Amino acid sequence: MTDSVVEKRIATWRVALYALPNIPHSLALLPVVNFVPAFYSDDLGLPLGMVGLMLFLSRVGDIFTDPVIGIWSDRLRTRIGRRRPFILAGLPLICVAVWLCFVPGERPGLGYLLACLFFVYLGFTMIDLPYQSWGAEMTGNYDERSRVSAWRGAFGSIGTLLALTIPLILEATGRHGARAALFWMAVFFVVLQPLAFFLMMAKLPEPAPGDVRAGAPLPLRAGFRLVLRNAAFVRLNIALALILVGLVVGASLNLLVVTYVIGAPGAFPTIIFLQNVVALLGIPVWTRVAAHRGKHVAMLACAVWIAACMASSFVWSRGDAVGFGVSIVALGFGLGGLLFLYQAMVADITDQDLLNSGEERTATFFAVLGMTSKAAIAVGVLVGTGLPALVGFQPSDAVHSARALLGLKSVYAFTCVPLIAVASWLLWRYPLTRAVQERVRADIMVLRAATAGRG
Repeated sequence: MTDSVVEKRIATWRVALYALPNIPHSLALLPVVNFVPAFYSDDLGLPLGMVGLMLFLSRVGDIFTDPVIGIWSDRLRTRIGRRRPFILAGLPLICVAVWLCFVPGERPGLGYLLACLFFVYLGFTMIDLPYQSWGAEMTGNYDERSRVSAWRGAFGSIGTLLALTIPLILEATGRHGARAALFWMAVFFVVLQPLAFFLMMAKLPEPAPGDVRAGAPLPLRAGFRLVLRNAAFVRLNIALALILVGLVVGASLNLLVVTYVIGAPGAFPTIIFLQNVVALLGIPVWTRVAAHRGKHVAMLACAVWIAACMASSFVWSRGDAVGFGVSIVALGFGLGGLLFLYQAMVADITDQDLLNSGEERTATFFAVLGMTSKAAIAVGVLVGTGLPALVGFQPSDAVHSARALLGLKSVYAFTCVPLIAVASWLLWRYPLTRAVQERVRADIMVLRAATAGRG
């Protein structure tokens, strides 16, 4: 990232080209949360609690792979850049893993599911950390970072909508069930993901490293100490993790609640489709809120909106498909902002670290955030699949008691509320405002000018 582009508006075609791969890329994980738990437990007969445990265990590897890939990507120097090599290596891995996970044989076991999920997440990390870092390093401007992240989020929502048309089309043609939907989602992903990334990498220059000091990189321990002492990053990291746990509890139970509590499983594809339409429509609104009130305030508002929508779902019972659908579709409005704002905030956070460390370590910060986020997702799936079992709900039971259904509905609606309350407090006291970020950018420019002068 060079100083000459810090204050300039990035050409729209460049932003769109960067965001393009997120159309298929967003499909790597969404079905894992929304379709895989119900598919492997309901259709394939594996115990729901054990499926949740496999989803949890598959993310343990990220504790080790995320920092390795993040630090390596920041320090790598090759003729084709430091981000491209990881994306190129990750593409074949994730395509094969997604196919095997979404299109299993007739009797896959828990070990098969665990292996598939591990490699899906590994391939995703190899691509996503460099990809996020690439976008964060395209500009140093506070609002332009929101714009880049918003475009990426919007294209991700478009990809999700395109994929979610698959179960809608299948429902319309009388082909019900998750197996056919996951098959065509896998086809969508493995064809378009490589094509979109190859186009982006061929046409869009990769930002050059923006270090402000020469010499050997920081020792790993010293580098991580700086990360963990970054007050804004610690607050964002914890807040996002809490929000994600609550969100994923709901996402992992979406289909089960629609099926067994509301009694309208056929409405599920339509509800999720409309939720993503609303998420897409919300992105420009949250971009404006972030520009006028700050990114942290916008993210706080998104989180509160999500909690209110989840809690409101509790009032709906069997036969209330429309009312329940309104609650969950409305949730998409907050989701649309949440999924791009935190990326723009990390870009600002790395500026402060650049002053402290002298190195542009964007991927390292995304890696640490990714570690806790993926752990949060795993905990959310574990809680979402484990708590209903504790109150007596099992999808495979022939009859579900009113108590079991009430327990399922309560877990779904209220788990996120206390978590988001704590996250909101953390975001309200967030220290990295627009004014602070602009002062940091000015200091970086002074350092770079001094370094250039000595050169």
